[in-house]
Amino acid sequence: MKRKNILWYALDSIFVIVFLVFFFTLSGTINNTAVWIAFGAILLSYALLIGTPFLVRKGSASTNYRRPLFVVSSAYFGITFLVGIIVIIAKPEAYTATLLINVALFGIYGIFLLINLLANEHTAEQEEQREAELKYVKEAAVAIKSLIDTPKDKSLSKKIEEAYDLISTSPAKSSPNVKSLEESIIQEISDLMDLDPDTQTVEMLKSVEMIISMATKRNTKLQLENKN
Repeated sequence: MKRKNILWYALDSIFVIVFLVFFFTLSGTINNTAVWIAFGAILLSYALLIGTPFLVRKGSASTNYRRPLFVVSSAYFGITFLVGIIVIIAKPEAYTATLLINVALFGIYGIFLLINLLANEHTAEQEEQREAELKYVKEAAVAIKSLIDTPKDKSLSKKIEEAYDLISTSPAKSSPNVKSLEESIIQEISDLMDLDPDTQTVEMLKSVEMIISMATKRNTKLQLENKN
């Protein structure tokens, strides 16, 4: 187990230890039902709080997903803790009010938690779709840019730069109709990178011309789609 994880577990357990010591020292082991309900609710709300990281959706925006979940879990724990302390101190004979309050708090917490989880799923799906749409421009542009200064032949270098300018300024949003073209372009760039600029200049020129042709075709298709 990593040292960092051990420290986090130790930090999480401090509240439980301190709370249990104070509770049993001040209240003892003989308490009425209302007090035990409050006791259990506090521990449950704390367990849900420290378990919140396991609910966070993984992704590039995981920090944004984590924040609202922690706000909801922290609010639930804070309110439940305050209500529980009041009940533990007051020790009411009837337990109905304590039970109903804690059930209501748990229900409200569950609703807000699920709303945020659903919102996170929706946001994550949109983010993944956006990243997939940007994949072609980002990957293809970065790959071909690395070749601009490689060849000694100036005409080849200018042609590669022309291809880079075309791809880097292409519409970022993709569509299923141009996926095969994008894959062919990326594959052609990969093949281009395997060629020797000193001995295979002609082959490289043909390859770059093909990339430019396919990239132009891809952009034209997207422009027509956007007009319709």
